[in-house]
Amino acid sequence: MRMMSWNIKSGGFESYDSEAAVPEREQQINDVITAQHKKGVSTVGLPDAHRWDKVYGGNEGIAKHLGFASARFVNLGDKRFADDAGKDIGIVLATDEPIHEEKVLDLGTRAGLGVVLDVGQYGLQIAEVYYDDLSEETRLLHNKRLESELIRGVPTVIVGDINSLRDDMSGASLPTIIKDYGVRGLAHILPASREIGASVRGMNKRQVIPDLRDKGYRDSDPLKRPTAPAAVPAFGIDGAYHNDLVEVTNFEVIGGPNVKAASDHLAIAFDAKPLAWY
Repeated sequence: MRMMSWNIKSGGFESYDSEAAVPEREQQINDVITAQHKKGVSTVGLPDAHRWDKVYGGNEGIAKHLGFASARFVNLGDKRFADDAGKDIGIVLATDEPIHEEKVLDLGTRAGLGVVLDVGQYGLQIAEVYYDDLSEETRLLHNKRLESELIRGVPTVIVGDINSLRDDMSGASLPTIIKDYGVRGLAHILPASREIGASVRGMNKRQVIPDLRDKGYRDSDPLKRPTAPAAVPAFGIDGAYHNDLVEVTNFEVIGGPNVKAASDHLAIAFDAKPLAWY
């Protein structure tokens, strides 16, 4: 099956505080997803789907809106956002594949969305996540909790906005490596007292990806391409990580004018083939 994941920036609304009845960037988002659907994407994950459960009328309404057979929405439930507009941030997964099993993933400070799709002979477990954007320590907690939440020994892909940077850039192109050096330098000069500085400094600790690797998950993008910001990508924070029971091929970072008009992140897409159970 082919899957797409895309952080859609405050659900397509201009901000979390927007009082618009529908997302201001709804059409641009739909155009991108529809184009990928026509190209064979059967499952799409959307971190930062702010207010989508309310705007589109729950799971059935979201599925109908996106043109997929079914959909699931989970609220992050992050206490950081309990008293502001961010309390409605969620994750959407829409699919044409049969959902065999589903659960809300308890990541400690927020939730993720887990499904087992009835794909091929063995099935495929997908964890769609949106990791904390400020603290590497919190993201490491997400990793730890995620490991305990997933079914062990089955074909698995962890995908979404990881909000952490790769420690190892081997295999990346020279322009990507140069950009990564720039990010490393930026992390040292941004003031830690500002949110952007704290965020970049935290990502630059680069502990989450090796921790995933130690847990048996390999980077699905051999070229380790950046995905944000969409206008000048330098941060490789959106990605997919799969275990040895999944073959991932044809990994693509999706850009272009329509994507950039719809979000501050580029999208990713890839083919995932479950291989066998332990």
